[in-house]
Amino acid sequence: MEEGLATTGAQPVHSFDRTGRPHFPKDPVDDPESNSVDRLQWAMSVCERLGLRMTDARRAVLAFLADRQTPVSLSLIERGSGIGDRFDAATIYRTVILLKELEIVRQINADHKLRYFVLNSPDESSAYLICQCCGKVISLEAVPADERRVEQAVGLGYIRVQRLIELRGLCPRCQTKPGINTHSTKLPVKNSGV
Repeated sequence: MEEGLATTGAQPVHSFDRTGRPHFPKDPVDDPESNSVDRLQWAMSVCERLGLRMTDARRAVLAFLADRQTPVSLSLIERGSGIGDRFDAATIYRTVILLKELEIVRQINADHKLRYFVLNSPDESSAYLICQCCGKVISLEAVPADERRVEQAVGLGYIRVQRLIELRGLCPRCQTKPGINTHSTKLPVKNSGV
C-alpha cells in the first residue's frame, strides 16, 4: 500500500472546453477507442504543450500507463518493465504526482491508504467500481446521464467540471470471505430516475 502521497501545489496550464473542463485533444487521432500508441501520443503532446521537459522517467511512466486503461497502484508502476530497474521509488513517485498535478494522470482512491493512477485521456471512462474490501478497481462505461450532470453543473455556474464517478461495494470474491459483513448499515440509495 502506498502512503504519504502529497501534492506540491503546481498549477496545470492548459485550455478548457465549453463546459470548463480541461481540454486535451488527442493527437494525432480523434478516436474514442484509442490504443496504447494513441494514448501515449496524446500524453506526450500534452506534456509538450505544457512545456514539460521529458525525462526518461516521465517517458517510462507515461508509456506504462498508456498500456493500461484500468487504474494501477504506484507499487505496480514501480514494478513495471523498464521502470523499477532504472529509477528509484522516489523518482517514480515524484513523476506520478507531477503528472497528476498537471491533470495528465488521474488518481483514484480505493481507501485512505490505497491509491491508483490512470491516464486522464479524453473520451475514456471516468467511472469506476471499487471493492471496499480488497481495493479491486473495474472501469465502467460512461452513460449519457453522466454528461447531463456535467452540463447541469455548468448551468449552475461551475467551471472546470470534471466527471469522475466512483461506485463502491463488495466484489463477489470478498463477499465469501469469513467475517465480512455483507449487509449495509446505511440506508439504501433512492433511484433518482436518471
